[in-house]
Amino acid sequence: MRDAARLDNFYTILRQYHQTYFPDWRFFQLINNLQSFEQSDCFYHEEQDTIKLLERFVNFYTNGGM
Repeated sequence: MRDAARLDNFYTILRQYHQTYFPDWRFFQLINNLQSFEQSDCFYHEEQDTIKLLERFVNFYTNGGM
């Protein structure tokens, strides 16, 4: 079984990104926009891959991408 403790850090980082950069977006709006940005359903992403995706997305978004 995978270590469930890995999720604590992941959810903390996800919450920070959501609150800082996308506070007006609903949760699934954020997820849907991430999937569109990645052009993937992200089903097989590990948590660390999702954090990297969030970092790329924030960089794109904050530099006038959307």
